[in-house]
Formats: sequence, C-alpha cells, structure tokens
Amino acid sequence: MRIKSIYCDRSFWSAALRLALPIALQNLLTASFSLVDTFMVAKLGGTVLSAVGMAGQWSWLQNIVIFGIASATSLFVAQYWGIHDKEGIYRTTGIAAVSAAVFACIFAVSGFLFPGRLSVYSAAHICLSPAGPTRRWLFLWCSAVYCGLQRT
Repeated sequence: MRIKSIYCDRSFWSAALRLALPIALQNLLTASFSLVDTFMVAKLGGTVLSAVGMAGQWSWLQNIVIFGIASATSLFVAQYWGIHDKEGIYRTTGIAAVSAAVFACIFAVSGFLFPGRLSVYSAAHICLSPAGPTRRWLFLWCSAVYCGLQRT
C-alpha cells in the first residue's frame, strides 16, 4: 500500500520533476558539446576533426574525475544528512569543491603548458599529434571546470 501511495502522490512527482529536469538538461547539454564540436569542424578535414576528438577525450577524462568526486560527495552528504550533521555536510562539500577545482586546474594547466605531450598520448597516428590539444582549448577546459564545479 505504501508503494501505491508514492506512485499516486502528485506533490512528490512535481517536486521530483522540478529537481530532475534541470539536472537532466545540464547533462544533456554537457554531453552534446562534443557532438556540436564535431559538426562544426567536420568540413575542415580529417586531421582537424581528429584533433577535436582528442580534445574531447581529455575533457571527458576530466569530467569523469569530477563526476567521481561529486558522486562520493553525494554519498557522504546523504550520510551526514541522515544523522543531521550540517557541519559535516559543509565540510564535505567544501573539500569536494576544492578537490574538483584542483583536479580541473591540473587538467587545464597541463593542457596549456604541455599540449604536445598530451596529444602524443591520445593520438593513434603520429601525424595527428601536432594537431592535438593546443592552448586555444584552455577555454574548453575552463568551461568544463565550471560545469563540474556546479555538480558538486
């Protein structure tokens, strides 16, 4: 009977939708950035398209690290919420925000200072490595940093 009451509770579903729709929209936009990049540079040639794909790999890796931090944070926050420890919630959220910012800065600085090294690790063919991540993609990483910090 309890399960049936949850399925029929309009206030629960309206609150759940108000919470879930912005999160789903943010994830859809984040996932579509690589697709939009591919469409924008598709006519410029295969080398440029491969370079954009390599930059997408690095931003994907950064998103995975930040997502892991955010997931662990949500587990700790849920536990602290269960025991009504607001100080623990604030401490955990602060540690998560600083950790995500540090990892994002490591990704951004390494992409800015060592674009050639990063492209060698992700290029299947040596001719693609000079076209790999360049300093212009620092703005891509800064955008990913901002999106990742919003999730924590």
